[in-house]
Amino acid sequence: MLSTYSPISSIFVIIFSILLNILGLIINKSFANVHEKESHKSEIILPISHRLAFMSGHVEVGIELYKLGELKMAAPHLLHPVSETHAEERKGLENRGFKADIFEQVSESLNKNLPASEIDSLLNRASNNLNELADNIGGDRKEIIKFLLKTAVEEYDLSINNNLIANIGEYQDSWGFIKVAMHHAKEISDTKLSKEILINLQKLHVYWINGPLLVENPVKPLIIKNIANTISRKL
Repeated sequence: MLSTYSPISSIFVIIFSILLNILGLIINKSFANVHEKESHKSEIILPISHRLAFMSGHVEVGIELYKLGELKMAAPHLLHPVSETHAEERKGLENRGFKADIFEQVSESLNKNLPASEIDSLLNRASNNLNELADNIGGDRKEIIKFLLKTAVEEYDLSINNNLIANIGEYQDSWGFIKVAMHHAKEISDTKLSKEILINLQKLHVYWINGPLLVENPVKPLIIKNIANTISRKL
């Protein structure tokens, strides 16, 4: 039996395929727009105290890596206070005591490969400026710590794959966020709670066995998550 060719059927198939492609493009664009709006929304609603805490986590780990002689690894973390890419993090900080010139000097020192021993006082000034900023801006210390713990858990989880560190940058970030959380713990008005949270955070920080440096057998993400959640529930 011979098959019959129908021009009308072929045209219909072509038109139908084109319509499907157009519909797919519309749906994809809609999802992209929703994602973009949600992303902008999260940036807008994030309090300045939380943005500062986030930036401080990066800077603290950058300073630590610099002092350990790991200038190449320190560089991306120390870009947060100076680069245009991270400008949104710094929004509103300029008139609250943020001293950009300190971090620009740190960046220049990185470019010149100056050893930490030559700029030790500068690195301390950078760390102190962020701590002073945190005190000036204030905010709910307990909520800031919760935010830092949540972020640290997420970053740590992203850093580990098959029980190995797959993304050293994320691993280092999580270390930095816990360090900043310890600063905020000291400022909790309830003295008893302040001491308890600080001790617990210090114990958690030890699980980064070699600080922000690479280790062969990192602690499993679930352990970090469980401890962090336990601390959060106390706040």
